[in-house]
Amino acid sequence: MIPTRTRGMATVGASLLSLVLLTACSSAASTEGAEDAPTTESAGTETDHAEADVAEARLVVGFPDAVKVFDAASFEELASFPLDSSPYVEIAADSRYVFALEHQDHRIHIVDSGTWAEPHGDHSHHHAEAPSLLESVIDGMSYHAISDDARSVIWNDDTGDIEIIDAEDFADDAVTPTIIDLEGVHHGVAV
Repeated sequence: MIPTRTRGMATVGASLLSLVLLTACSSAASTEGAEDAPTTESAGTETDHAEADVAEARLVVGFPDAVKVFDAASFEELASFPLDSSPYVEIAADSRYVFALEHQDHRIHIVDSGTWAEPHGDHSHHHAEAPSLLESVIDGMSYHAISDDARSVIWNDDTGDIEIIDAEDFADDAVTPTIIDLEGVHHGVAV
């Protein structure tokens, strides 16, 4: 799975935004056949998911006081999760989850975008459900999270350590990073 991604900051009025685009696979994004996917304004209110013929692309946007998830085709807001500070957003392992890096408050929340694909031989099964905010929270002041399909790596500027998270930990909401301490506080990035 290769995510389509836009990284960076854009000024809209007085709001500072951070944005990622997720698709459940590397094919062109479409919501055709996924109109039965549930939507919600809060986490955990919907547990069923719909299977679709094609990937349902979603936008995850960091606002000064929230992370919001939008349908990428219609720009309909699917969910909003209030936060105490303005986050950077970065795609986590497997392209389904997104880190909300709240460096001002030294913590990282994790958003489930609610769209994913399961490989099945020569094709994939695409799924969609309501976005949610995981209960797992990671402590640390980070501007950097880098991921592939198997794991995510987070660099914490305030402690000078690296946190490694396996992709399967997100699905169970049992995020327990492996920590590598480099014994030096500085601004950096780990790959």
